[in-house]
Amino acid sequence: MNFEAKAISSTTYILNLIDLLCTLCALRLGVKELNPFMQNVPFMVFYKTVIVGSLLMLLSGRRERVARVGMPCCMAVYAALLLYHGVGIACTLEVKM
Repeated sequence: MNFEAKAISSTTYILNLIDLLCTLCALRLGVKELNPFMQNVPFMVFYKTVIVGSLLMLLSGRRERVARVGMPCCMAVYAALLLYHGVGIACTLEVKM
């Protein structure tokens, strides 16, 4: 695994974990999870930590074009999702103030 693939994989995993934390915090505040597969919290935590981590490790070692293009795309999607979480949190805080 080269350095770039390892960095992208690690960054994507960290963004995934931050997304998990934001989702868990939102659930504690009463927000409903819309993804039917992720409505079971223990399954969600298992999936986001073990399954996503394993898939990222597998993909980061691949040399196929799909993996080389897909990994940065996944990272960009997680970054956009966290931006969405940030806007939602900021709006919630603004309303409560």
